[in-house]
Amino acid sequence: MDSLPLDPPFKLPTPEQYDVCITDVKAQDLIEIGVNENKPNLEPVDFPAQPFPIEGCFLHSNRFVVPLVCSSARPSYPAFRVWFLLNTSSPYTFISDETVEKLFGDGNTFCRFGTLYIQKKNVKILCYKSNEKFKELNILGSDVVEGLKMNNIGIDWNKKNCFIK
Repeated sequence: MDSLPLDPPFKLPTPEQYDVCITDVKAQDLIEIGVNENKPNLEPVDFPAQPFPIEGCFLHSNRFVVPLVCSSARPSYPAFRVWFLLNTSSPYTFISDETVEKLFGDGNTFCRFGTLYIQKKNVKILCYKSNEKFKELNILGSDVVEGLKMNNIGIDWNKKNCFIK
């Protein structure tokens, strides 16, 4: 009897190797969504008493975008609302240069990764700087879905929005 391999049949790419082509969403879209939803992107906010539910919206009828509260996991850093493109096929969460500067302070765009609190002040998530092909975007990956124990991502067709519970 042959033994089973210990490694999966494929290896995940490193964050630097992760590649996805997103040509229909730009930084301006995140700004406009924030304005339209009356929840501006990168606006200072407090962490919610209850982290869920989170109500997001559709972009171009096929993309889920959600606003999450984020802060650097360093002591006494402020929290900001950050709009993310939900991409559960991404094993990692990525943030744009603009978001990196807002969360970690001006001049910190040289960092390749950083630890954030996302939606909960007691859960640390390692996030990576967005790669060249999607450098303007914040991508919410499956690492946050798992880390925050999100168990219900859905659509409310009547409200024409998406939600996370």
